[in-house]
Amino acid sequence: MLKDLHEAEREVMEYHFTTSTKNITQEPNGKLALNCYKIEWGEPDPETGRRPLNKVEGSDFKIVVDHVVTAIGQGLDVVPINAATENKLKIDRGRIIVDQVTFETNIPGVFAGGDIINDSLMCAVDAIGNGREAAYSIDRSFRGIDLKESRIIMKELKRSTIPKKYIQVNSCQEMNFMPGEERLVCFDEMELGYTEEQAIKEANRCLNCNCCSNSDQIPEDYNAALDSSGVMIANYGNQANMHSYNSPDYLTIPKSVIGILNQNDIVPVVLPEEKCCGHDIIWQGDTESFEKLARYNVKLFKDAGVKTIVFSCPEGYYTWKNEYKKLFKKSEDFDFEIYHISEYILKENLLEDITFPNLGEVKVTYHDPCRLGRMSNVYDAPREVLNEIPGIKLLEMENNRVDADCCGVSAYISCNQNSKLLQESRIKQAIETGADYLITTCPKCLTHFNCYLNENKELKNKIQVIDLLTFMGKMLFMQ
Repeated sequence: MLKDLHEAEREVMEYHFTTSTKNITQEPNGKLALNCYKIEWGEPDPETGRRPLNKVEGSDFKIVVDHVVTAIGQGLDVVPINAATENKLKIDRGRIIVDQVTFETNIPGVFAGGDIINDSLMCAVDAIGNGREAAYSIDRSFRGIDLKESRIIMKELKRSTIPKKYIQVNSCQEMNFMPGEERLVCFDEMELGYTEEQAIKEANRCLNCNCCSNSDQIPEDYNAALDSSGVMIANYGNQANMHSYNSPDYLTIPKSVIGILNQNDIVPVVLPEEKCCGHDIIWQGDTESFEKLARYNVKLFKDAGVKTIVFSCPEGYYTWKNEYKKLFKKSEDFDFEIYHISEYILKENLLEDITFPNLGEVKVTYHDPCRLGRMSNVYDAPREVLNEIPGIKLLEMENNRVDADCCGVSAYISCNQNSKLLQESRIKQAIETGADYLITTCPKCLTHFNCYLNENKELKNKIQVIDLLTFMGKMLFMQ
């Protein structure tokens, strides 16, 4: 088993196999000690055939550590936990009591999740979800931020009654079992698992059906997440909303932008009251609402003392740089420096001191969004950013730069068979390059290309559509 361990794991981790822990005690210097002993298999029981695990005499030893993370099996053993917390942890009927939102115990800074906080057994996904929420709380605790602000209890979400698009009813894959005659002569796992083909089919069936991956939220669920003026506080990733597995996770884009900036010791101002640029409103002809929105946003940024604005969204970039300027006659009323994130990365050399892991050759192709390409003449910056990443091989589609095809939909007002033909053509061009990823910088392009792939599932394993900054975050293991 050791020979199969990753080299990097062996450098930073010490493994103790065939070892059992008797108890946890505290050393005079305050550190914790795991009092352990070695174990070995005994002879099979004549009646059951089971082999007991026996202690190896004289094998006692001690491991002194700073912290202990307990992996609990069938039930909660309160003895080592009480020893570590000096019996201060609140436990009721064998379960640790935690806050339903933050997962913090009665001991400040101590968090718990999974089977040890619930009355019934959970599935792994639920436990992982607890871990995710606890991780948010731990991060906030370290940064001195209120643990509950803008967070809601997942149990309050209401199941959607809206019919889902493109639902396919397919039976799940049957599990493969070891033949009965083989089970009688060994103690190997009888469930053999899925073959690779079965696993792919089951994943596609489950993650794409959309039946159980959506939920609607009534306004009352968000009362606790609003400030005094009724504006939802944006925490960029901490909003407790559930989305369809079929839809892209758009929050990875701003998180990756902020991550790249933070890597270079740049802490951007993120305004929770900021509103959308209004691109769709003006393209639908509502100039009055657009002007109100534009003046609101500009005043908000001026009052905050902002001088430079970095955009990840091409529509926001184009709208601020062109449409907003038309509304302000005096230069001092609109004196912002405006950059697309790809331009800003190059201007400030943000990738110069970042080390990307060596993942070998990764083939990508880049799609020019209309608002960033044809309408803003930004073609080179995203490509130069990609070329700065080691191992990236950029492959151009047949129609690129000024000749690039549109994703088919503008302002969400023209989704029809004609737009589907544009998406089909673009996806086909991307696949023909041999690229693994179709990279773009526009959330609408991301939406529409993924929508087409969701409706043509046979193509989903041939190309992956992803935002530029999300891709960079993935390469840097920030996601």
